[in-house]
Amino acid sequence: MPGYGTQMHDTEEILNGIEFRYFKKIIFVIKGKINAHDQVVFSKLIQYNPIIVRTFSEGLNESELKSVTEDIGKNLNKFIKVSFVSNRTNMNLEILKNRLEID
Repeated sequence: MPGYGTQMHDTEEILNGIEFRYFKKIIFVIKGKINAHDQVVFSKLIQYNPIIVRTFSEGLNESELKSVTEDIGKNLNKFIKVSFVSNRTNMNLEILKNRLEID
C-alpha cells in the first residue's frame, strides 16, 4: 500500500478497499519516523499479526536501533518484534526470509 496518506491516496479509502483477511502474511514496512497515517493503517492491521520491517537500516548504530525500536513500540506496538533490514546491502534479509518462511 505505498502512497497512503496523500491527496491522491486517502488512507481510509485504501484501507476500506483491501480485504486483508485473505492475505497469508502482512508485512508492515517503514523507512523513517512513524506518522499519523502509519498509526491508522497499523491499527487496522494489528488484528492480522503483521510483521514490522524497518528498511534502510544499514547505517543505524546501536543507539539509533534502540531509538527506532522505542519509537515503533510507542507509536505502533511494543510487543511485536521489528526486523531491521537493508535492501541496499542485503543486511538481515536471510533472517527475514526465515521469519517469513520463504524458500
